[in-house]
Amino acid sequence: MSKPFIKQATLYDNKLHYQRPFFSSMLRWTIALITVVALLDIVAFVRMPT
Repeated sequence: MSKPFIKQATLYDNKLHYQRPFFSSMLRWTIALITVVALLDIVAFVRMPT
């Protein structure tokens, strides 16, 4: 009874383990991209002749 349950729990844990870094890295890349775009926007705005 306990062995299949442990196997299923391990599979579920592996699934979570593989899913989580993917989402966190995607979020990190999105934040990095937004930051870069914002910085470029600020630089362009500052350098713009008034």
